[in-house]
Amino acid sequence: MGTLVNQVDLDHNNLNQFRRDGFIKLNGLFTEKTISLLKKAVEARVEPDTGSYGNQMARLTFSLGDDPLIKDIYSQAEFKNTIGDLIEDRLIATAAQAFELTKGKSGLPWHYGYISFGYIRSADMGYSVWAPLNEIAAQTNGGGMAYVPEHIISAQHSYELGGILANKINSGIPVAGTLKALRQTHKLIEPILEQHKVHDNFSVGDALLFNKNIWHRSSSLNSGAMERRLGIVMRFVNWKSRIDRERWKAEYRLGGGIAMGVDTSGGPAQVSPVLPFQDLNDGAELRTSAYCGDII
Repeated sequence: MGTLVNQVDLDHNNLNQFRRDGFIKLNGLFTEKTISLLKKAVEARVEPDTGSYGNQMARLTFSLGDDPLIKDIYSQAEFKNTIGDLIEDRLIATAAQAFELTKGKSGLPWHYGYISFGYIRSADMGYSVWAPLNEIAAQTNGGGMAYVPEHIISAQHSYELGGILANKINSGIPVAGTLKALRQTHKLIEPILEQHKVHDNFSVGDALLFNKNIWHRSSSLNSGAMERRLGIVMRFVNWKSRIDRERWKAEYRLGGGIAMGVDTSGGPAQVSPVLPFQDLNDGAELRTSAYCGDII
């Protein structure tokens, strides 16, 4: 495949920033060739959003991780070296998705990775590598992402709370009052997230590495020249992560987003009824599963 990933030079300041904020922008991580190949791969797979995210994305796909190109990318030494310098531990590649945002679509509101990382224990860490396939001029065109440094507000407690509520939900204990209070709390938190958000510009080839505790949202397209924005995201979890079957079961029953007070039971669920790593008992390490992806 040739060179798909550029080595990004990092220093102690970069490492300290990542540890403090939970995210870091990686300038020029992907080569022009990679972006061109990714655009072709995405266009071949994206389909209209039929309700997975309230029709706020134009097109999307959850199956990009099946494309050999994704494995070629994360298997390159430059990718493993750059990500490894920051995370300092091995990772399991779990999934990759792509999203298309167009004018008139708001994209995803403030959220954390309750679906992408909802099947692992709250103490286990997951990471995302997000890359827009178009240039992002945050202040003029929009279309990128907004995210809040972890040291200001973290979603870690949401995973913990979701795990506690999952046990009640799966036991048939009523939680409607708690969910209502959580919805109200989430509305109160949103102005804080807006106040402290970071909204970077991105050149084509730049990427964002962020951990599962980062609150983030889409940034809708403004009235500038850009009509649409394509973006991809690759998911990874710590190689010692453990399965949380109870949490996943409860997220599916309510539709996804327990700790934000979401309850769309009876409507379309964002969470699949099929548990990833379905051969594992609760608490088992993902790396022992026959469905485990590549360890990098």
